[in-house]
Amino acid sequence: MVGRALGLPQKAEDLIAGIDRRFAQARAGHPGFAKLSMVVADTFEAGKFSAFTTTDPKMIFMTEVSSERFDLFDADRLVWPNSDLGAEARIRAGPVYRKLKVSAEKRDLFITYENPPVGAAISFNTALSIPYAIEQLVPKLAASL
Repeated sequence: MVGRALGLPQKAEDLIAGIDRRFAQARAGHPGFAKLSMVVADTFEAGKFSAFTTTDPKMIFMTEVSSERFDLFDADRLVWPNSDLGAEARIRAGPVYRKLKVSAEKRDLFITYENPPVGAAISFNTALSIPYAIEQLVPKLAASL
């Protein structure tokens, strides 16, 4: 839509095609990804956590849950994009979280919104940010397979 609005529909289509190729390359290089479940979560307040649904660019806000329901987050991969630099230490210190397989087996991944802006890249999910996110996340997601 933006490409059409700017009078650059072919450029927009080319950008989209390039992104599709990058996703295809990532899938081809890591066929095991297709079999994995993933949760993307965030925390804005100590003791309260949020997960995102599959319809969000980073998976749309689903619900807020307490640490007693961390079982909902025990997936093959658990990604935590966050802007709170203390969130990782706070989450990892939680006794319930430490009992999750995804935590114990180090299949969780904490990414920041800035420095580097990987969390922002998947949050904004634009033609410019997606290639960067693929480049940054694929090796990190593949590391524990």
